[in-house]
Amino acid sequence: MRAVIALLALALVGATFQGSFIGSLIGAPSGNGGAACTSETIVASNVPSRTTCVAPCFVRFDATGTTDSATTHEFHDLLYEWEFDDPTAGDWTHGAASIDGSWPKNRDTGPLSGHVFDAGGTYTVELVASNATGCDAATSTITVTAADTQWASTTACISTGADFSACPSVSTGDHFQIGVTSGCADWDNCVATARNDGSRRILSKRGESFSASGAAALNVAGPGLLGAFGSGALPVISTSGCVSIQNSDWRVQNIRCVGSNVQFSSGVSVGSGVGHALIYGVEAGGYQWTFDGAGTESDHNALVGSVSGTGMGVESLNGAYQFTTGRGDNWSLIGNRIENDAVGAQSTQHNIRIWSGNKLLFAHNKLGPSTAVHAEVTINYDGTDNPLIRYTQFHDNHLVKRAGVSGVILVSGGIGGVQDIFRWEDILFENNFYDLRIAEGATWGAVTVGIANRFTIRNNTFVQGPGGVGAVFARHPVDSNDGPAAAQNVWVYNNSVYGAAGLGWEEGWTGVIARSDPAIVDMEVRNNLYWTDTTVPTPVFVDGCGAGCTATNNYDRRAGTLTSNPYTATTPTSPADFVLSSGSVPPVDNGFARVGLFWDFFRGVRTGLVDVGAHEFGSAADW
Repeated sequence: MRAVIALLALALVGATFQGSFIGSLIGAPSGNGGAACTSETIVASNVPSRTTCVAPCFVRFDATGTTDSATTHEFHDLLYEWEFDDPTAGDWTHGAASIDGSWPKNRDTGPLSGHVFDAGGTYTVELVASNATGCDAATSTITVTAADTQWASTTACISTGADFSACPSVSTGDHFQIGVTSGCADWDNCVATARNDGSRRILSKRGESFSASGAAALNVAGPGLLGAFGSGALPVISTSGCVSIQNSDWRVQNIRCVGSNVQFSSGVSVGSGVGHALIYGVEAGGYQWTFDGAGTESDHNALVGSVSGTGMGVESLNGAYQFTTGRGDNWSLIGNRIENDAVGAQSTQHNIRIWSGNKLLFAHNKLGPSTAVHAEVTINYDGTDNPLIRYTQFHDNHLVKRAGVSGVILVSGGIGGVQDIFRWEDILFENNFYDLRIAEGATWGAVTVGIANRFTIRNNTFVQGPGGVGAVFARHPVDSNDGPAAAQNVWVYNNSVYGAAGLGWEEGWTGVIARSDPAIVDMEVRNNLYWTDTTVPTPVFVDGCGAGCTATNNYDRRAGTLTSNPYTATTPTSPADFVLSSGSVPPVDNGFARVGLFWDFFRGVRTGLVDVGAHEFGSAADW
């Protein structure tokens, strides 16, 4: 973590930032010869989900306790930067930044974050929280026990053959051969036999294929690991249900689960009350619920670096959802490729559906392309007696939608339960790339806002059309489920949108649509950039921004603020195509200096006069 973050001091008059981040100090740990990070108003809070664990260990980091006397919206208005003291962790494979560049696993941004520590050791995790006039730093220490140390005497290996030379345990009593070892008629029987014998690291041989009569049950207390040994391709498990995590602190890593498209089947499931479960580097497909967090009141579980759907070459004929969960707090989906290619009766469902949960984190994923009718990600209120859902962060995701009537992100009022309340509070969508090119007939936007309070949408890029309704659709449907409460404090700024040709009637509104009864309270739409290559009809950028809505410094074709394409590419298809073509195009230096503007889409520093859109012209990535 840098020792000093040069202050983005915002002038009281005019849209000028007085300073920039000091790139030369990136990576210099605080207290190692650099100047102190100071603030008279900020008190940074760095809270890990646990401080001791066994590798591979996933830890969630929470900065929502950070306070700043200069604002009442710390979740939205501060810049949060993390460094995990793990420089050899590599880069994320998926996510928006990986399309044209990279995002290192050792660093992250936002008030919520998470990291997998693959090796034993002691790690000092640093957080710097900044505003326009100062910063404060906080550290936490994570002690990780190496896998070979933890499970030196409790490791079992499973193989279809007799070669166990690559098994970490040399004891023949730890070698379980399918059809030969007693109790090992198939794969799940072998897992159960090893588990009942006291093994807590159970490994299947790479390059081999296994059949199973049902899901392997991980029903004893962890720490435990179900994974692979040897070299070559992942072990393939063919079964209608692959793994059922029924107790806490289990890791499922480096296996490939292939289902048989049985309706109501689950691939890898997490049960009720389970905590600190990690699904890591798993490939799964051919299930109705591929990754199924069906349990309620689960906490601090994570799906990381895993693949489902066509990304692994398995068609899901009955796959209603690729990921779904009941109410559970602190769920993390990071670095995954999740696609829903379901056909038939179940194709009407969603790719990811979350039934309530506090502090949800979605980062560095590729979601789609999917054929599911409904949204790529739907977040619902579940109608329970826990009506207030707080803190959802969605950043650096690559979202693709090619079919269906719904868009990419839907924050819904929910089903039943108490009315007249805000279902969701404090939602942050930033630095995502949305590719929403579907046929005509969509009725929702790329990001659809239901009943929410404090919703920030910034620094995103959208390819929209020909059938999408809006890049941001602030909609409050009045029906028996949603009640009379309206969204409040919806902040949409510094997004870049391209509307593809072929836009039709309502689909011409490809920017921000604010349609709600009652009207949205305190909506702000600023610094957004919208270009379309169609002129009949010429789409508006902002539609329905009435009382309580402020719309300024937005540039679009219909308003006359743009007469030519401001983007580098004629037809943008990736984030880099949205970079401004020159320093003389109208969006340059014509933005509104708003709180919360630190970086652009590629983490380039916003210096001088603020530009309109997701990219700051001439600004290179800060790391």
